[in-house]
Amino acid sequence: MIIDTKIKGWRSIKKKLIEIISTVNKHENLQIKRSGTKDAIIKSGNSLLINLAEFPKTTSKSGGAADSINPLKLVQIDATTIAFHYGTVDNFVPKIGSTALSTDHTQNTITVTTSKTYYLEVTIDENGNITNVEIVDADPGTVSETMAKQIIGSVTFSSGAITNVAANLTGSQNLDSCGAIHSWNVI
Repeated sequence: MIIDTKIKGWRSIKKKLIEIISTVNKHENLQIKRSGTKDAIIKSGNSLLINLAEFPKTTSKSGGAADSINPLKLVQIDATTIAFHYGTVDNFVPKIGSTALSTDHTQNTITVTTSKTYYLEVTIDENGNITNVEIVDADPGTVSETMAKQIIGSVTFSSGAITNVAANLTGSQNLDSCGAIHSWNVI
């Protein structure tokens, strides 16, 4: 069996797929269903049929066009809390304050009390090397030879609760710089 590791969400379902394949090898007619939807995984003869569109989804509330969990994605945890998924900028792990992002996004939280836009603020030394990446909740200002910025996403807060989360990034970032001109690309 060949498994395409480029499938979105592969890392998040890999462990479950291994468990399912192991179980399927022990039973004849295994079917996994999700709350009255079509079958997600069916053992049929010697084949394992996987309908990725029906595979159980994440329960995390998120913004953006895709439901998948991408590196550096801004997500809502509850009515007043957001979190950032682990990711990098040129292999440099961003910080919230002085703490680097954890691979467990529930450890990368911020309590929200007002609508805000969140940025990656990148500090660059005189040789063009990144020396710091921080997630900030205010526009870091004008880009320069020593500072680049990128919007991670925004949160709308009204009547004591988050009403909208809009994620801007779809993955870890590569930063190319030439003086004060910076170009961002998804890795």
